[in-house]
Amino acid sequence: MTSLSSIQLKVAEAKQQRDVGRSIARIDSDAMKVIGVTVGDVIEIQGKKTTPAKAWPAYPEDQGLGLIRIDGFLRKNCGVSLNDYVMIMKAELNFASFVELAPVDIKISVDNDFIRFVKDRLIDRPVVKGDTILVMMLGHSVPFIIVRTQPTGIVKISPTTEVNVLGEPVHETGIPGKLLTLESIEKSEDLENLTVSFGKIESEFDAKNSELIISCEAILSFGSKSVSRLFKHSLKEDEVPLWKNIIEKRQRAVEDELKSLKTTIKKLLEASSIKPMKLSLSQLLYELLARTSNR
Repeated sequence: MTSLSSIQLKVAEAKQQRDVGRSIARIDSDAMKVIGVTVGDVIEIQGKKTTPAKAWPAYPEDQGLGLIRIDGFLRKNCGVSLNDYVMIMKAELNFASFVELAPVDIKISVDNDFIRFVKDRLIDRPVVKGDTILVMMLGHSVPFIIVRTQPTGIVKISPTTEVNVLGEPVHETGIPGKLLTLESIEKSEDLENLTVSFGKIESEFDAKNSELIISCEAILSFGSKSVSRLFKHSLKEDEVPLWKNIIEKRQRAVEDELKSLKTTIKKLLEASSIKPMKLSLSQLLYELLARTSNR
């Protein structure tokens, strides 16, 4: 997508919990003038990926600082971290005729009433295929992935948009049209290159539910290739002092699962009929995190 005017801004954290999960980007009046938008218009945020958001006014103390305040979901959707720089511009978008979405981590029983419930909460929301968005359900924020849109590109959901919700979870790398990272393992020695590590940790406080949301990046590598995914823990107030132990326990569980999986793969490789063995790193990491989600 292109625009006549764009501006570079520094990424900062969303200040208010009310902004989280609503696709809101707070920018100052000077930035709005440069790119030709007013409050409520949809902007395109370009980091490592592109995602849309609604332009909202910056706080008085942020005026003139060149900041864009976005929550963790928007940062994830455009592939950036705090203090990174992004380009923003006025979005070129259409109203969606069709949008399909799927839950990230859980199975959901879907019927027509549920689909209407979800659609009502997404009207006027700008999205693009591959985005993770939040839907509030019974006081809890449930993440969904945008699997497919018609037309493609940045679209806005309207009352006339047909919405479909899948019941089975779909990870970002499982979205149709995205390539999975496939690697060949031909001998047990290759398994030494299959490793899991853990990256940056971020936290956000959900004031409404009095929970601390901790997210940690898990990275699965094989040779020079790697994939990553964030896993999250919601901690009650009395658990917060122990959150580092909880994250470390989850990390150890993932490492143990990988060791177990390597043993299984090694046994399979001993059967000559399946050499070489093809693995999808993205699906493998998703499975490891799913297996340890309740530990």
